[in-house]
Amino acid sequence: TYTLSYTANANGTLTGTTSQTVNSGTSGTAITAVPSAGYYFVSWSDSSTSNPRTDTNVTSNKTVSATFTLTPVTPSGGGGGGGSSTPST
Repeated sequence: TYTLSYTANANGTLTGTTSQTVNSGTSGTAITAVPSAGYYFVSWSDSSTSNPRTDTNVTSNKTVSATFTLTPVTPSGGGGGGGSSTPST
């Protein structure tokens, strides 16, 4: 049997079973990375961007962590800055 372990950094949580024991060649169950308010899911530490993810055809132990990052703030407001300058003479 193999163990699948899932963790999340401080900016999110996981839903699903975070520690799974599976037989060789079988699949784990789905796990979903849920970002905290103001953050978004980037990827898992093994570069997978599947969310939710289900590891299939498991042939080794696997430990991965979900990575979240701060959602960028888009400046708002209509201050178009349409000023002009007149050269002095």
